[in-house]
Order: sequence, then C-alpha cells, then structure tokens
Amino acid sequence: MKSSYYYFVASLPHLSFSQTKPISYEHFLSLCASFLHANDFDIIKSISLAAAGGKADSLDSMKKWTAWDRALRWELGRLRAAKLDRQIAAHENADNSIASHAAMVAKEIFALSAPLDADEQIDRARWEYVELLEFGRYFDIEWLALYSLKLHILERRETFDQKAGLQRLHAIMEGARNNYDAKGDPVEADLG
Repeated sequence: MKSSYYYFVASLPHLSFSQTKPISYEHFLSLCASFLHANDFDIIKSISLAAAGGKADSLDSMKKWTAWDRALRWELGRLRAAKLDRQIAAHENADNSIASHAAMVAKEIFALSAPLDADEQIDRARWEYVELLEFGRYFDIEWLALYSLKLHILERRETFDQKAGLQRLHAIMEGARNNYDAKGDPVEADLG
C-alpha cells in the first residue's frame, strides 16, 4: 500500500503554468528528503523530463508519462523526417490512446513556425498531460511525482531567454559566414 503524505502535500505551493515557480526543485527535493520514506524519496529523485526511468517506473503515472513523452518525441521526429522526405524507425506503443493523443499534440506543435512557440507548446502539452494523470491521485507518491514533473517543466521554461537566443543565433550565423573561404567553398563550421 502506498503511503499518504497529507500534511506535506497540503503544505506545498500551488503550481501554475502561467506563473513562475514558487519553489525551486532543489528546495522541493530537500523537503521530500525530510518528509518522505526513503524509497519514495528515491523515486522522486529519479524523475526528469527526459524519462522517468529507474525506480519511478514503479509508479503507474510515471509509466504513462514516459510512454506519452516518448510517443510525442517520436511523432515530432517522424514529422520532421517526413518534411525532409526521410523515414525513421517504427516506434512501439503499448497503449493506442497514448499514441493517438501524442500524435494529435505533435501535429499541433509541428504546425507552429517559430521554434520558441513550438517549445512553449511542448511544455504546455506536457503540463496538460500531467494534469490528466493527476486526476484521482491525491496526497500520495504518485501525486508528488507529477508535482515533480510540473516543477521540471517550470524550470525548463525559465531557461527560455529570447534576447540570449537571438544573440546566440546571430553568433552562429556569423560563424557560418566566416567559415566560407574566398572561393565560397564551405568548410567545417563550429556551431558550438
């Protein structure tokens, strides 16, 4: 039977996609270290946006999250490959509803022309899927795992800096221009 963490969950601040995070991930982990059983704390530590993996795979919500996120990444890759008239290896999904949902989200994201808009939509889709997984989960390790994912999403969003991104793009473009010799023959570019 899974442990319940009523007081701990009730003490955590509400997370909203449209606002900055009210708590850092590091602070959340330190709180978890104080309030969770050792095995549950190990589960929370193993969670990332890249994949739940490890001990987190013992949670139903994390299995579904991992399957959905992998399906979304694969579908985005398939759409990019198709645009370049290429194919990628087939992807297996255990649940067709997860694959269908991820394919629908990927098509919406792929239709966006601005990379920053696409990244924001990816994060918004992830947030919405986490909220779907939260339904019926309260005060337990499953809920805390999903809370952890939301914190990861908010931290990822904080790394987006339009000014810094434009500066980096201009530096890359300048570097590419400088890597052509006088004849116009391309040479290897260092894109950092």
